[in-house]
Amino acid sequence: MMPKKLEAKTMIENLKSSKKLKKKFSLEISKIMNEKNLTYFYFASPPDEKKFLKEISSEINDKNFIDDKLLVNFLKNEFQNCTKIMDDFGDLISLAEMELSYLSNLFVFSCFSTWRFV
Repeated sequence: MMPKKLEAKTMIENLKSSKKLKKKFSLEISKIMNEKNLTYFYFASPPDEKKFLKEISSEINDKNFIDDKLLVNFLKNEFQNCTKIMDDFGDLISLAEMELSYLSNLFVFSCFSTWRFV
């Protein structure tokens, strides 16, 4: 693993294990959102990170977290009669998340993601 990625991995592991660091991280996100006058936020992430990101989102006050379940339910409802799309539902979710990221007013990337150039 490259040094920067190893450093980032260590930072994320520390963040995940410290309630104090999670709170600090959440406050920083909230501060940036306030500076940009943003109200809603969404975390596009792999399934194994959802629990951690929900913990982060629960610490962000006065902002509206859009849960990934809302997106999934919306897409299922919109495309329920299209078997071709439903056969590749995971790809549809990924495409929808990429579009949300592209259209967003703020994008925070991870050095582990291929989405850092959205």
